[in-house]
Amino acid sequence: MKKLLGIIVLGLLLSGNVYADKPLKKILDLYSNKIDNLNKSQHLFYSTELAVASRKIKEVGIPCFRSTLINKENYNKTVDCLNFRILLGDDSGEWEKYLSKIGLIANKNRELLKNDKWVNEWNSNQFDEYGKNIKELVGNIAIMNELLEYISE
Repeated sequence: MKKLLGIIVLGLLLSGNVYADKPLKKILDLYSNKIDNLNKSQHLFYSTELAVASRKIKEVGIPCFRSTLINKENYNKTVDCLNFRILLGDDSGEWEKYLSKIGLIANKNRELLKNDKWVNEWNSNQFDEYGKNIKELVGNIAIMNELLEYISE
């Protein structure tokens, strides 16, 4: 009976997170496909949505990293690690696809921030919000990077 209850609880935990990867992948698809044709308001909107969606990386990535510090085999066992592993897809091809979209978005934002005219046209409050979004996204991606590097060692 305890085994059955354990299986049911684990199933509920995992099923609640089956779609955890969807918002992040969807916003990466939308933002990367439209990035060359967005105005400032749209960049602010998409950077906000991407920052929010990337919070899942932090939510499951930090506990996963900590559990792998105890034992690297936990990367294949804990719920947080299993949820981390599906954030950008089910296989390495899908991960490569979404990591390249993150790179594309990062490069475009870097390019825009080097454009003084583009930067000076922003309302200061909106630019501060945009900067906050980028900072949060970079922090969340750094968590992903550190975990992947550690697991790959």
